[in-house]
Amino acid sequence: MIWSRRNLFRWAGRSGLALPLLARSQQGERKEGIPADTLPGAALNRKLKVVFVGAHIDDWIDCAGTIARYAKAGHKALLLSFTPGDSRSMADMNHLPLDELARIRRQDAIAGAKILGAEIRFLDQHK
Repeated sequence: MIWSRRNLFRWAGRSGLALPLLARSQQGERKEGIPADTLPGAALNRKLKVVFVGAHIDDWIDCAGTIARYAKAGHKALLLSFTPGDSRSMADMNHLPLDELARIRRQDAIAGAKILGAEIRFLDQHK
């Protein structure tokens, strides 16, 4: 039999030696990598301003962990909400005046942003 690379791997696969051979061949190819949890900008040793934009006052909740992580790393996190917290359907559902609902939602958002270490701003866009 001619021992080509293909024949060698076929033989190694049948004999159960494929994984050890493959692992041994890749040991010399390892390169120093970047840890998977390194934030952008860390390698440059600079602080970033990260902006999270949402149409509604609570849209950034789904990425709260990322916001907290950036803030904890010393970056400035800014949360922007295009609406000031008013929602006619939510106000009707909760039997609240629209202004009262907006005030409550803004207070909750401000408290949440403080917990995350972020700044929050509200724009006054209405539907």
